[in-house]
Amino acid sequence: MQTRDPDLSNNLASVSAGNVTPGAADLSIALSRTPELPGEGELVRYTVLASNKGPGSANNVLVTLQLPAGAELVESSFAGWSCQATLSTWLCTLATLAPGEASPIALTVRLPTVSENDVLTGAGGAVANVQAADNADPNLADNSATLAGTPYKVTGGGFSCTVSGQAGSANQLLAALGLLLLGLATHRQRLRRLRADRARL
Repeated sequence: MQTRDPDLSNNLASVSAGNVTPGAADLSIALSRTPELPGEGELVRYTVLASNKGPGSANNVLVTLQLPAGAELVESSFAGWSCQATLSTWLCTLATLAPGEASPIALTVRLPTVSENDVLTGAGGAVANVQAADNADPNLADNSATLAGTPYKVTGGGFSCTVSGQAGSANQLLAALGLLLLGLATHRQRLRRLRADRARL
């Protein structure tokens, strides 16, 4: 004699097959340098700060930092991260980043001489990116940060002014021209003072 099951709603069960996609993690990155307007041959400290806005933890986090080609490493600090350099690009990994900020990645380098063939134009330009291999990121707009290179420099106490890197924008050229005119004015003032001092002798 067969009997019917009065409740069929509890007759099914499932077991996860693994490889479950982790929850979303909104990563972002900030990049800064000291000094803000560096020149060729100067020591510059770059600081990278990766953050996770949640809601889930980010797994297998990768931060890349591209520095000027030929920059000479002087000092580094990346507690909790595993970092290594490939030419002028640093690769830093972190197993897990819970919602919040990670420990900063800090690198102090001596800048090279600017070349017209540089990928990053100007002095001290840098680019940082962050991503997580195992998480979907709902907002990719804040996963990259860029520091433009210093497009010009004033040398010595005279009036020499040069534009670094490739052809700059109109604003960069105007800024360089302004510095050149300022240097010329300063040089003329010094010549007048020198002539006045000689006249008193």
